[in-house]
Amino acid sequence: MKTLLRTTCLALMLALPLTACKTLQGGGTSGANKYDMTYLRTQIKPGVTTSEEIISLFGQPSYRDDGAKGPNYWAYEESKDNALFSSAMSSLGLGTAGNAMSGNRSLNIHFTNNRVHDFNVTQ
Repeated sequence: MKTLLRTTCLALMLALPLTACKTLQGGGTSGANKYDMTYLRTQIKPGVTTSEEIISLFGQPSYRDDGAKGPNYWAYEESKDNALFSSAMSSLGLGTAGNAMSGNRSLNIHFTNNRVHDFNVTQ
């Protein structure tokens, strides 16, 4: 019985952080990753998508350069750090395993006349 309880707790400690990663990636897009180019190409149309539509998709940017005629450049930062996963791995004596889940990506959007001119993702 004690072994079964220990195994169940271990499984939960490993499974819960992984489900949190998937939930945080989507950000309200039904599991879609907002920094995936396939998703971005369906949502952002150069010359069509406005800055207001970008805000509704991604929220306020991490960095913005706005001019008198509207936005020039916005950047959004995605952090893949999962503190819950890292702490679970540390408690199991596998502290470095949590580092594999870390990383950052940036979505960079350039505007002309309040419409997206182009965009890219950097890692």
